[in-house]
Amino acid sequence: MLNRVRGSRDHEATVYYYVTPNSPDVFSYFGCGGATNEYGYCNPDLDRLLREARRTFEYERRRDIYYRVQEILAEDLPWVFIYHPVELRAINRKVRDFPSIGYRDALLYMHEVWMEQ
Repeated sequence: MLNRVRGSRDHEATVYYYVTPNSPDVFSYFGCGGATNEYGYCNPDLDRLLREARRTFEYERRRDIYYRVQEILAEDLPWVFIYHPVELRAINRKVRDFPSIGYRDALLYMHEVWMEQ
């Protein structure tokens, strides 16, 4: 299926499950030539902002850049997301300090999680 999609723009819908990065850096998905940019979306202004965000360490400035990235993506609509599954969580009551975020992102904080005796 993927090979057909890569070279064709005549399909109506495709089902993908992506695990998005824990950073707002979405260059891989929406950057010109991004590794997971399956549909060939390309906006040089967006690329410039994404590269600028990678070089910006001041929180407020970086946040503003990513706000603009979101505005561009909302205007261009390279994809229309129609469904996002709800993640069900089942954790033993003895587990402590498990972060209240998705399981994949929580793995970054496993060094802080502990089990009550």
